[in-house]
Amino acid sequence: MNFTSNGAGTSGLGTLSLAPQTVNLTATVLDPATALLVGGSTSGSNWLVNLGEFNQGSGTSSPLSFGISNLLQTAGFTADLALATFANPTSSGAIFTDLTGTSSFATLAPGGTNSYSAWMSLSTTGTFTNVYNLSFISSKNGTSLGGTPQNVTLTVTGVIIVPEPAALGLAGIGVWLAGCTAWARRRKRAFRQGGA
Repeated sequence: MNFTSNGAGTSGLGTLSLAPQTVNLTATVLDPATALLVGGSTSGSNWLVNLGEFNQGSGTSSPLSFGISNLLQTAGFTADLALATFANPTSSGAIFTDLTGTSSFATLAPGGTNSYSAWMSLSTTGTFTNVYNLSFISSKNGTSLGGTPQNVTLTVTGVIIVPEPAALGLAGIGVWLAGCTAWARRRKRAFRQGGA
């Protein structure tokens, strides 16, 4: 590149030619980050975590683990994954998760995974669904790389049922048999002590 110095109007000097100078420009092109669901099912941009079916009762279900990972495409040349926006437009009030917003998502290096849990309150019967709208972006060193965000709808669902009467009946039979066994043992002990 050839540059000139023009001092006219400032220093009173005329145009002065400078020696040619070389300017080097470098850039790194990265594969975009790609979010993947771990521990659920996917269909395009629709992700599903199914907690399953539980009997009504007190307390909460055991937590079900799931995760979000960043697909490693080219080693050393894949962008980090960041969660740009988070919305929870549909909340059942019975399903809970520790994926609660952008602050609960640590930026993921390529190949990394953030782990989460989801669980249900067992107090009310029915089919329950929570919907989360997630928008992921590619980033590097905390700076967005632009491009088209990856928008995903995450649905977490589960069912709570009334225990079947047959199951309650079997439980009652089990209690009755345990009582009969204990009574028979007491009678046997009493008979041995009385016959001694």
